[in-house]
Amino acid sequence: MTVARLFVALTLSAFVPQDPTPLAPTPGEAAPVELESTLVWQVGQPAPEFDVEHWASGSTKDGKTERRSSSSSSGGGAEQDALASRMQSMQGDPTLEKLHGLVLVVHRTPSSNAQRWNALVELVDANRDRHAAIVSFAAEEDAQPVQDRLKNEDLPCPVGVLGLESKSIWARDEIAVVGRTGELLCCSTKLDEVAKAFEKALGCCSAERIEHPLAPALLPALADYFGSRYAKARDSAEAMAKKAEAGKIEDAVRVAADAKYLLARIDGQEKELVAACAKALADGSVERLVDLDLVLSKGCKGDVARAASDALKKIQAQSLLVNRVVDYRKYLGLVEQRPLLFPRRDDAAGKKLVKELESFLKQTSNDAASQQRARGLIQRYRARHGFGSGTGGPREHGKPVPPRVGTGAGPRRAPHRNAGLRTARRPWMPRPGAAPRAFSD
Repeated sequence: MTVARLFVALTLSAFVPQDPTPLAPTPGEAAPVELESTLVWQVGQPAPEFDVEHWASGSTKDGKTERRSSSSSSGGGAEQDALASRMQSMQGDPTLEKLHGLVLVVHRTPSSNAQRWNALVELVDANRDRHAAIVSFAAEEDAQPVQDRLKNEDLPCPVGVLGLESKSIWARDEIAVVGRTGELLCCSTKLDEVAKAFEKALGCCSAERIEHPLAPALLPALADYFGSRYAKARDSAEAMAKKAEAGKIEDAVRVAADAKYLLARIDGQEKELVAACAKALADGSVERLVDLDLVLSKGCKGDVARAASDALKKIQAQSLLVNRVVDYRKYLGLVEQRPLLFPRRDDAAGKKLVKELESFLKQTSNDAASQQRARGLIQRYRARHGFGSGTGGPREHGKPVPPRVGTGAGPRRAPHRNAGLRTARRPWMPRPGAAPRAFSD
């Protein structure tokens, strides 16, 4: 089972931007900027910080800051409320550090390119509950239309202004995908490559931020770190450090320093995950323990790998919590094969998932995180495609019946035709004062 449903909030270290090693100057003023852009935009390394002329405000024509909230039509739920609050808290200054933990699609798409806009909005909107966001760059005259477009989709995401002649490293036609730890995973104009990188990023948890590009020799170790394979990243970094100390590789001094830096980040990340296990146990958050177990058991070794599973064993005597663990693992098994564009698209895979989630709700009487997330996905799907979509939905007198929201008891049943009669009188008995009915065989 993958960890595609995880988001582990971690304590962040201070962000200290460091300029890349400058290249030799060339004649003219524009040349150094061009060379710098080529240098810092490196897939597999930390993404460069945003560089814009200014950020478009979320103010209305009367000058008041607009307040966004999730609607029933968007289906964002608590996750979308959290995203809106987070975006409002960084009005005017969204940085990669403040967006840490989100999967970002960063683009500079003209408003006239409807096909690309539709594809990117669909991708992010479908995965808003998995902590995805979109960062858009536009010219001054396009900033307001872009904000209106995102508002209509209920995506409270930042819009940066870049002039047509901007020399910013983000003034590019390529679409970038930035992972939860701030790594640049993709830089492409091909939507299929963007979608592939985006899906890969959803499967990783956030880790301590890497504050500057590392030596190219450490790219394999860095990829393992960004991919939540911490034990493998440590082995690779230690191996490169030994080669650097022996002088067997080029740029040995930088490699040794960067290897030491990465090893410190790995140690800090594992300590954070172990501390998160202890806190989840104390809070009775069994679902979080299951999520942490998936990360630790696959990405770490030794006692660290067993930290979450040992905590889960301590709650075996509490039957209610045990049932929640069972339910959550069932839920994770169902959403394992969740289509990338679900619940935005109404296809065969989406219909199948809705049917399985509805069956899951009918089989359990609990009302914990598993049931709440399952209902949230179903509600988002129904809100977009209607109650007649998916499995066909329950119906009363030929009309669709909405699912019950309060519990996991599934859709409500149609009332019995005699539900309004008094129980003292059977349906076949005549009403008081009425003539007896004739019965025929």
